[in-house]
Amino acid sequence: MPLVRRLLSPAGLLLALLCFGLPFVTVSCESPMGSVSTNVSGAAVVVDARPDVEGTGIFVGAGSGSDVDPSSPDVSTTNRVKGGLARLFVAGSVVLTLVAFGLSWVPRSRWWPAGAAVACVGAIGLLAIGVSALRAALIGVLGESLSSLGESYARAAARDMVHVRFGPWVVAALLAAAATALAAEAVRRRPLPRAAAPPPGGPPPAGFSRG
Repeated sequence: MPLVRRLLSPAGLLLALLCFGLPFVTVSCESPMGSVSTNVSGAAVVVDARPDVEGTGIFVGAGSGSDVDPSSPDVSTTNRVKGGLARLFVAGSVVLTLVAFGLSWVPRSRWWPAGAAVACVGAIGLLAIGVSALRAALIGVLGESLSSLGESYARAAARDMVHVRFGPWVVAALLAAAATALAAEAVRRRPLPRAAAPPPGGPPPAGFSRG
């Protein structure tokens, strides 16, 4: 049973790392003139991969443009900065998850699982900031592409087109579960007892002779 309990946290963290490949943010629009949809995963954000765009009607060929790519030089500096921040924070969340995974394997000491739990909490925070920055960048890019229809309409339409998917929630739930298990493991572990020193004037330790 202790072995199974000890393997639960690393297994959850490994699963959280794999779930960075799930869709994080989606861009979708349906109209009589056509539709467009694309999913952006956490892994795609980290490696700065261009998302795959599926379009019909007037949106056919949208994948060859820069409408949903915050890193494209065709968009404003503000939205490129938001896209860069999204990549930085999501990558930081991946790094902290890897740190927590490594620390969760260290035996004996209670401080290693405690440090892994703190890394999990930090990964959740960075993930939340990264996803928010990614959504803001995509909304900004889409708003720029629709600016000819009016600024207020373009902003509202862009917000309706960008949605956070289930990927970040799954990753955050796994990290939170791992953090809880690691914190409980840190509380259960007891520090190793120190060898008691002999009382003053008592018999010397074995192999030691008084001069």
